[in-house]
Amino acid sequence: MGQISIAVDTETETTRIEDANLSGGHALLRWQRTFDNQSSTTLQAYYDHSRRDELSFRESRHTVDVDFQHRFQLTIPFHQDIVWGGGYRWTGDNMGVNLPIFFNPVRRDLQTENVFAQTDIPLIQDKVKLTTGIKFLNHTYSSGNFLPNARLLWTPDSSQSVWASVTRSLRLPSRFERDGNQITKDGAEFIRRISNPLLTSETLWGYEIGYKRQLTADLSVDIAGFFNDYSHSTSDSEIAPGIVQISDQRDTQIFGFEVFGEWRATSKLRFIPSYSHLQVRNKVPEGHEAESGEDPKHQFTLRSQLDLTHNVELDAFFRHIDKLPGLKVASYQALDLRLSWKPMPKMEVSVIGQNLLQSHHQEFAPELIQTMPVQIQRGVFGKVTWRF
Repeated sequence: MGQISIAVDTETETTRIEDANLSGGHALLRWQRTFDNQSSTTLQAYYDHSRRDELSFRESRHTVDVDFQHRFQLTIPFHQDIVWGGGYRWTGDNMGVNLPIFFNPVRRDLQTENVFAQTDIPLIQDKVKLTTGIKFLNHTYSSGNFLPNARLLWTPDSSQSVWASVTRSLRLPSRFERDGNQITKDGAEFIRRISNPLLTSETLWGYEIGYKRQLTADLSVDIAGFFNDYSHSTSDSEIAPGIVQISDQRDTQIFGFEVFGEWRATSKLRFIPSYSHLQVRNKVPEGHEAESGEDPKHQFTLRSQLDLTHNVELDAFFRHIDKLPGLKVASYQALDLRLSWKPMPKMEVSVIGQNLLQSHHQEFAPELIQTMPVQIQRGVFGKVTWRF
């Protein structure tokens, strides 16, 4: 895969076109058993290996993951469903040396263990249901974490429902945030960004509320609002001229809403519009810097699905995404089309066009690994699916 990479040291800056060498493979094993309609067990294990070799970054990684889950039903006191289980993940890496991004130690093993339980409790039959659960999580960088969640659903009648939820979750420190170093160029100056071995987990308390109503047999609307309160978010603090260190002293609040609708114009034509609005507020201590303007404030999408005949479908997906001023990414509009034909019930032939409104557009900009921004290009391809 060709791309442009930028390598920086304390004296020179180099820009060149290179091929990013990516390779890897994985294997997955899943065992499922259903004892009856009220009890089932799932055990899943997978192994993954990936390797990445670039001018600015080099990594080899092995990952092993095991996950177990059991569902059953209690007859008392509420005839509620219980889901419980646990998981274990080990990942070991070997990072490149003498690069603009380097790590100390070069090799590290990270482990994650978790156990969880969740239950659905029908408080009022067919009217009010409570879903609540808790997870206990241990990680190499952060141990002894309790993560509760609760969701309440009220269905006053068959045409409307109201729900609210609260949850606590964590973002664990990354390998770079705890063990990494990076040298970048800012104008005429070289900046060294260093990790923080004492960095704690970023904590989230998330609150959501929503309302859904079936206005007519062909028209429905769904409105949801959210408020996310983050503690110990990362920011940069200058500790010496030309040296900044990652810190966890920033607090962030993100809030917004989304409106989602569905209109069945005819028996063969359906429209699905949506709009979302997002606001971000950062509370940063004096002397710290935090990135902003990296999330779109406005997003609008419109999907349509049309049955041309009993075995031919035409789908369209239009989207408008607002600008990202913090990354210097402009707003853009995109359109995808999909035409599919089913010559037989288990076979589908389709032609798909993506990003048809322009030859290319930018959606994001790299920050950690200093490569040139990737432009998403227009593309057309075919697909054959056979199910057996």
